[in-house]
Amino acid sequence: MLGIGSIELGGYTDGTLHELEPTKLIGDVVAFLRRTRPTVVIGFGPEGAPTGHKDHRAMSRVVTSAFFLSGLKTAYPEQADAGLSPHEAERLYYHAWKYPHQDPRLKLESVPFTVAIDVRPWLDRKLSAFKEHKTQQYAHDLFVNDVLLDYEYFALAAGTPQPSTMNDDLFSGL
Repeated sequence: MLGIGSIELGGYTDGTLHELEPTKLIGDVVAFLRRTRPTVVIGFGPEGAPTGHKDHRAMSRVVTSAFFLSGLKTAYPEQADAGLSPHEAERLYYHAWKYPHQDPRLKLESVPFTVAIDVRPWLDRKLSAFKEHKTQQYAHDLFVNDVLLDYEYFALAAGTPQPSTMNDDLFSGL
């Protein structure tokens, strides 16, 4: 539905990532980055998205660490035996949003955004995809009011500087 060619699940239990010793999880993300070799990496910001979910905060730390470590040959050197060579992505972005939210349950600000992407052409597809995410249907109203918006926002966290302070493309200037 979204045009995603493949999905990789790490085998971790939902709701427990914040309890794990992060070394293996970081290594799994480093391996993923080395295998897929992305230009841009997107993760949660340190606040853990608007909900502050513990796993979202944990994944922010994991993805940030993996972004830097994936380019170092001395980080997770055992991955070289599996044919994975270092890879340095160009940019790391955090998901961001305008504040305050419409829903009073969402109390967190994000880091300041530096990219605003017009997603109006894809809103119907985004809503259809959300409806297929069966475990999240309890949050339908919150999704429609606070997530299904005309623009999606991102904050440059690390990597190659953007050509201007506000952009409409994650790849601008690369």
